Amino acid sequence: MLNFLEQDSKHHKEFKYLWERLQEWGESRNITTQATSKDQYLKLITEYDEYICAKGDSELEDDALCDMIVVCIMIAIIEGIDLQDFSRCYISPAQGMITKDASIEAISYHIRKLAESLLKKNRRNTIVNLHAIISAIDILYETSVYRGDILLVDVLDLVVTELEGRYGTFFNGAFVKSTDPDYDGIVTSVTAVQTLSKD
Repeated sequence: MLNFLEQDSKHHKEFKYLWERLQEWGESRNITTQATSKDQYLKLITEYDEYICAKGDSELEDDALCDMIVVCIMIAIIEGIDLQDFSRCYISPAQGMITKDASIEAISYHIRKLAESLLKKNRRNTIVNLHAIISAIDILYETSVYRGDILLVDVLDLVVTELEGRYGTFFNGAFVKSTDPDYDGIVTSVTAVQTLSKD
C-alpha cells in the first residue's frame, strides 16, 4: 500500500505536490472560494455512485476514484484542513480492511460519517473521515488486480493535469464549463458577486 498520506512515505511528496496543484486549481475556478462543503459533499456522493456503477470498467473506476480524492481535497481546503492535518492523524489500516469489499464498505461508511462531522462542524472528525476515505480509496485501487505496476498517485497526476486544462467557474452550487453557452454571462455574475463581497 502506498500510504501517501504518511509524511515518511516515499510517495508523500508527490501527493503533496498534487494537493498544492489542486488547491491552486480549486481557487482559480472559484470552487474553494464559492462552493460550500455541502456542495462538494453532494459531488462526493455522485462520484461514489459513479464508481459503483462502473462495475469493473477500469477506466471509469479509476476516474471515479481519483475524482473522489479531488473532491475530498476540495472539502478539506474549504474546511481549512491541510495535508499536515491528515499526516498527523495517519494510522495504518487494519489488516482485515485490505480487501476490495471492505474498502468499498469503508468508503461508504466514512462518507456517511463525513456528513455528520460537517453538519456538527467537528473539525477532528472531518479530518478523520476524509483521511479514511482517501486511505480506503488507496487500498481499493491497490486491491484491483488489473493495474499492474501503475500507482494511484500517477493516475491522480493525469487527472489533475486534465483538470488544469479544463476551464470554467463555480456558480450556483455547480462547476460550469467554459463550453457552456451561458458561460460569459455566468462569469460576469460571479465577478459581480466577488466585487460586492470585497466592498
